[in-house]
Amino acid sequence: AKSKAVIEFDFLGTGEGYVNMVRMRHAFIKLQWDKTGLLIGQYWHPLFITSTYPDILGWGGSAPLNVLSRNPQIRLIYQFTPQLSGNISALSHRDFTGTGPQGYSSKYIRNSGIPEVNMQMTVKTDALITGFTAGYKVIKPCELTLAGNKLTETLQSWQSNIFATFISPKVDVKLVGLYGQNLTNLLMLGGYAEKSVTPENITYTNLITSSVWTEITSKGERTRVAVFAGLSTNHGAADEVAHSGDVITANFYGRGTDIASLFRIAPRVSFSSGPLLWGVEYTWTTAAYGTPDNKGKVRDTDSASMYRIQLAAKYSF
Repeated sequence: AKSKAVIEFDFLGTGEGYVNMVRMRHAFIKLQWDKTGLLIGQYWHPLFITSTYPDILGWGGSAPLNVLSRNPQIRLIYQFTPQLSGNISALSHRDFTGTGPQGYSSKYIRNSGIPEVNMQMTVKTDALITGFTAGYKVIKPCELTLAGNKLTETLQSWQSNIFATFISPKVDVKLVGLYGQNLTNLLMLGGYAEKSVTPENITYTNLITSSVWTEITSKGERTRVAVFAGLSTNHGAADEVAHSGDVITANFYGRGTDIASLFRIAPRVSFSSGPLLWGVEYTWTTAAYGTPDNKGKVRDTDSASMYRIQLAAKYSF
């Protein structure tokens, strides 16, 4: 096999207390045979599509409308034909984690003893890149019951996406649709909630989230104009959450569990000269906040909006 290793880092830090400190992004080994590849180490989550992601100027890859996550993993890749490839991966969580009774942590997937598994198929031609991904994960949010006994209850969830990039001489169009459960570790809206709580046991139910976004980019030699637009929706829980009468007693664990939907539009223009790029981007985001009902569906919403204008300079080398 041909072998290579990649290390990539930035200075963002891993939290507010570590701003401007070194953060590892990617660190992996890849072995490549004629049609088979094996990647071992930290790399993009399979739901982050390297051929179809928002090329915005702002930091964050348009989360929480698009997946943003890097994970320690083992990924097996196979090239069926020059146009068709597939991969399957087993991964854990590190910097990008889910949340639970003890806050954001990788311990919930480690406690389950089962790695997250994802499968992906991709078709690539000169004019089109398209495919789909499907994944499954198991977490154990608690190890003890309220009575102090060992708790074996886990939460199973699944996730999927479809993606496409349409390529032409003058414009590129990207389109991604995502649908899944408990997507907190992917920087998406959603999570999970307590389904029932007794001294002897605690059970959980997933919150279901969908997201769809598109990006259209012109392909001028120096000047490029583009627009990104996306919508994420909280579809509530798969089962009723813990409640007493009309009073919700369940704890919700996730991101934006009180948001019914979130919409964003972000036009931009950039000018490049050799390795230097100048750009300006306007981002407008609105979120509908409310109160979850006994099915986790957010009701009685009020919208809050924000905007950001960003100037950027980027030097590529």
